[in-house]
Amino acid sequence: MRIAIVNWTSRKVGGAEAYLDLVIPELVDDGHQVAFFHELDGPSGRGQIALEKTPTWCVAEIGAESALAELSRWSPQVIYAHGLLDPELEAATLKVAPAAFFAHSYYGTCISGSKTWSNTTVRPCNRVFGPLCLLHYFPHRCGGLNPFTMLSEYRRQGLRLELLHRYRYVLTASEHMRAEFTKHGLSARLLPLFVAASTSLTDRIPSSSQWRILFLGRMDRLKGGVSLLEALPIISQTLDRSLHVTFAGDGPDRQRWESRGLELKSTSARLSFEFPGWVSGSALNSLLLDSDLLVIPSLWPEPFGLSGPQAG
Repeated sequence: MRIAIVNWTSRKVGGAEAYLDLVIPELVDDGHQVAFFHELDGPSGRGQIALEKTPTWCVAEIGAESALAELSRWSPQVIYAHGLLDPELEAATLKVAPAAFFAHSYYGTCISGSKTWSNTTVRPCNRVFGPLCLLHYFPHRCGGLNPFTMLSEYRRQGLRLELLHRYRYVLTASEHMRAEFTKHGLSARLLPLFVAASTSLTDRIPSSSQWRILFLGRMDRLKGGVSLLEALPIISQTLDRSLHVTFAGDGPDRQRWESRGLELKSTSARLSFEFPGWVSGSALNSLLLDSDLLVIPSLWPEPFGLSGPQAG
């Protein structure tokens, strides 16, 4: 089958790209012809999705018109979409071939995409996306404080929701997300994510003196890294043991987390930290095997993450 994968970036920015990095080589090895259509090749500091045997077209490099023309000329039998920044560009790709959309996040169902109220305390929002979201945006701190950003994001998410109704299939990885899209009038199908199982996995017995704790993922406010860091002195004292914590990943809050880790290390000899950046392949397997516990301290309602199945 000729499958054109559509995504906003060709870099491993988050869970969607980590999924594509796993899936694309498997599709190619299984005999499918795969192409990759994307808007940007960035951020430059992130690793590339595995695209060695895949024709690619980048809108930022050759322009939207040329990229769409190349996509049409390639004649895919199906579009496998994972989200674009520009709804109008996304609408144009839907004219090329029948399409399936994999919903990794609250795409088209939340004005900010976080499905979270952040005023005073962070808590999930269960509202159905619509005009009343504009009334809640500032009181509940759904996003920032710029009214122009609020209106532009509302328009973009509204267009995304309209486009989702034009896909042949909407797929998602969890019952929670399937229920979310059902609330918005979409019949989403469950497509469980897979991870490669290592044949070398063995039961690991935690050290009696030090536990190795792992955070794996994007580093931003809603991922809860600060909450984890602030809890570590209490955890170490309660368990009466040293903790070595590895924060594997990257994101806008990385510098803040690193700075707080240095402060905690200077006040407690029983705490130590590593920040290796994004880790994949054999390095990720080694890191998982060398850890006692994976922690997911997220403050927002996680749609579904790869890190749990990978650790398991």
